[in-house]
Amino acid sequence: MKSKYLKWIIPVIIIALVAVAVTVFALNQRDVSGAVLSLEYNGELTNSAGNDYHPVTYGDLAFTNNGMIDKALEFRNGRIDITGSEGLKLGKAFTFATWIKVTDTLSVDPILFCREASNGDKVTGPLNIHFSDGYTFLRTDITFVDKKGNYSSYSFASDKLWSAETVTSMWHHIAVVFDGDVLSYYVDSHLSGSERLPEGLKGYDTIANNSKIFSIGAGQFDDMYAILDETRFYMSAVSPEEIASLYNAAKKEYKNTLVLKPGSDEAIYNGKKEKLPVAITRDKETERLMVPLRYVTDRMGGTINWDGSDGYGRADIILGENQISIWLMDTNALSNHKYCKLDAYPQEINDTMCVPIRFVAEELGASVNWNEEKEEVTILF
Repeated sequence: MKSKYLKWIIPVIIIALVAVAVTVFALNQRDVSGAVLSLEYNGELTNSAGNDYHPVTYGDLAFTNNGMIDKALEFRNGRIDITGSEGLKLGKAFTFATWIKVTDTLSVDPILFCREASNGDKVTGPLNIHFSDGYTFLRTDITFVDKKGNYSSYSFASDKLWSAETVTSMWHHIAVVFDGDVLSYYVDSHLSGSERLPEGLKGYDTIANNSKIFSIGAGQFDDMYAILDETRFYMSAVSPEEIASLYNAAKKEYKNTLVLKPGSDEAIYNGKKEKLPVAITRDKETERLMVPLRYVTDRMGGTINWDGSDGYGRADIILGENQISIWLMDTNALSNHKYCKLDAYPQEINDTMCVPIRFVAEELGASVNWNEEKEEVTILF
């Protein structure tokens, strides 16, 4: 009798395991398939969500190789308008999610994402997600309409997201989730804070809709200065598990991790300690981290050719299609045949060329993040 039941139990277990695997896979795929807007910025601006909402750029924007995943789009006093043939009706839930790296905190009240008002005003539209106080807070303004057609507005304020000192040195993943009467903010997949609608606004019919245009990067006084990657908008409240999936999917794109710490002559490469030729130092004038160029380039899979006859000496770095030339004691550099400026002078320390880490790593396609609490820099590539 036991053997009779056993031959049925094993197939049932196998079927159950397959069902679980399919469910997990489906959850991981919902981040793109459920989105109304899906912008990845990989060298061209398209909406891959499978509808007719098409993005158009205005002002100063540029694609950059320094994205969280591959390329990204840098906003430098410019915006994106996304328009469809029919307006999307915002019901009682939505989710906006994006990777963001702020480049300048001097903008006044820049708008991250909004829906225009019917008169074209991007500030008083029915949905407005914008920054405050040097990008350290997020505010979400929503206009509701009740069953009688009356309009009411409410402004949700986030807790402090990060310090003004560290916001420009790291990529962060932001998600704003509204599920009917509670708006929640997630930073790097963790719940940062939430706020419930006051009693007087509950029972509304829909979020107000009076335009076909969504915008990213616009502002009342200044447009946004930041780099965006993997931007999504959903007409539903994405679950915490799905937000974690969005966050982890980007992190998994990188195969290698290199951790460096000021004052240390050791690095942690893919979890293992390695000896550096010289300790990580800070430039005396700019406080920028100076790291041994050849060590970092070798770990990233690049090569260096040295020309000692060119002035103080020149290092030519090649990694895939990227080519960089850096001169000792010169802040001018060439990156893919274009002149650019380093934020500190390359130096020779104990016969080792040391350079500001962010410029070199990002120009070679890596993601560079500074952790203020641990005082260490992490390079993902």
